[in-house]
Amino acid sequence: SFEARLIPGSADEAKRLAVAIEQHGGKVILTDLYQSRNLDEVEADIALVLGGDGAILRAARQMGMKQIPVLGVNLGRLGFLADLSPQEILSQIPEVIQ
Repeated sequence: SFEARLIPGSADEAKRLAVAIEQHGGKVILTDLYQSRNLDEVEADIALVLGGDGAILRAARQMGMKQIPVLGVNLGRLGFLADLSPQEILSQIPEVIQ
């Protein structure tokens, strides 16, 4: 089973990204930094997952049968699935929202 844990720096990055998303007309509907909620009933166009590859796999598991597109923001050193840095995602927010 997956262990829910808070990834260092994720709370600060989540706040910073939420502000940037809302400034560009997007809407942040859920923040689950401990990756402990059931997400199969969440209505969203995209999920931003902060962390690394393990965080993306946990998010996919949380979504159950209702999978939505995931964009991974790497807060660690190496990420194959989560390959965007926090700085890179900030510059890409307008395109992601469109």
